[in-house]
Amino acid sequence: MGIRIRKGNAGDGGFIMEGNIHVSRREIEALVMVAEGYDNEKAAAQLGISYTTFRNHTYNIMKKLGANNRTEAVVKAMENGIINVFSRRNPEAWEEGNYFVCAYCQRAFIWDDVVWVHVEPMVVNHVVVEPPDWPKCPNEKCRGHAMDGYSWCYVRKEHPEYPEAPEEGVEYSISDLLEKDYEALLESEREWREGQKKGKLVPLEEEDSDS
Repeated sequence: MGIRIRKGNAGDGGFIMEGNIHVSRREIEALVMVAEGYDNEKAAAQLGISYTTFRNHTYNIMKKLGANNRTEAVVKAMENGIINVFSRRNPEAWEEGNYFVCAYCQRAFIWDDVVWVHVEPMVVNHVVVEPPDWPKCPNEKCRGHAMDGYSWCYVRKEHPEYPEAPEEGVEYSISDLLEKDYEALLESEREWREGQKKGKLVPLEEEDSDS
């Protein structure tokens, strides 16, 4: 499982959400690090910040997203269009001509056919912000995000019984792949909880200067 941060509408690369809540790029990066299984110390070192600052970032983004734990924060970040989760075993990037299976309707589609959905501009602090368009699964009656799909190459590695090339619009079960990614999130959550036993989260006002 991997997590991709989407392009934000805030000046620092983060997101301005409803209620004028600013989720900073650094906070999102911290969430991604812990969600991918890094412990606090290794994640802080990877981002080049202190242990205390890193914990502040994870605490702040959970609070801003209204989440009780990291797994819930990841889900809420996905729901708000901040990140998308994908399989690291997908050998291709999101390129034209490649086939995918939608994580929502579990039907095959080709990247060329994705529907780019326009998001209406919003006004934040008297400034017009234009959220980026997002690619929707082209299958009928599906609102799934195309970038949450699984590449056909990866699907076939897990399901060699499927045809070499899928038939567009036909359903191919990938429930086992979805469950595997969900279990990976739960395992990361268990590891995170173990890490929190070392000490409590530090409030934002105690954050040091290297943030």
